[in-house]
Order: sequence, then C-alpha cells, then structure tokens
Amino acid sequence: MASGHPVVGESLEFYLDLARRLREAHRRADALPPDARIPAVRRLLGITEGVKRDPARASE
Repeated sequence: MASGHPVVGESLEFYLDLARRLREAHRRADALPPDARIPAVRRLLGITEGVKRDPARASE
C-alpha cells in the first residue's frame, strides 16, 4: 500500500476518526508528568507510524 492511499474497505470517516483519536491521545499524553509522558509519546509515535502499514490494526 502506498502512503496516503486508503485501504480497500476503509472509509474517509475511518481515517478522520483515527486521526482525531491520535490527536486526542497526544494531547492527553502531553499533560502527563515527564516520566510517564516520554514512554506514552513514544508508544503513540509507534502507533502513528503503524497506521501507514496497517491502519485497522493501529486503530485497535
């Protein structure tokens, strides 16, 4: 799958919801104390990268 192309069967709403949830998760992680924030942000960045390869799995 080329970056930026939707996965067959996934709708625009799926991607909009996924993006909204990732933004919210990053916002919440920013409010954590540094010792918890850094691992949380690293995990979220991994999930964000995973969206490029398997959006459905990353959405879970």
